[in-house]
Amino acid sequence: MARYALIVGITEYSHLPRLSKAAEDAEAIARLLQQHGNFENIKPLPAHWLLAEKREAVSAQQLLTGELLGQALQTFLLEQADGKDALIYFSGHGITTTDSLGEQEGYLAASNCQVEQKNG
Repeated sequence: MARYALIVGITEYSHLPRLSKAAEDAEAIARLLQQHGNFENIKPLPAHWLLAEKREAVSAQQLLTGELLGQALQTFLLEQADGKDALIYFSGHGITTTDSLGEQEGYLAASNCQVEQKNG
């Protein structure tokens, strides 16, 4: 069965602290999967082209907006990985919120994520 991976490493944020190793960690996972994981397709985000290696790699300098991340996840899950073995790796900020019933929900933070703090 075909195996697909979406590897996300977000280093740069507009409103949250920079994560100096997120893209590096994601790229290390992508290389590990490429060498030992028998994956047919590994999609890095945000991506830049490595001319010498003739492949895409995770970019530490590029921003990845919520819109682009959402589109990539939707395309990956509904088109590329549908009915196949799939892996999503995310290295970046995550955010949790608590709803009115006390249930916690977790979210992946894109580069343009803004967090509102409510008092009380």
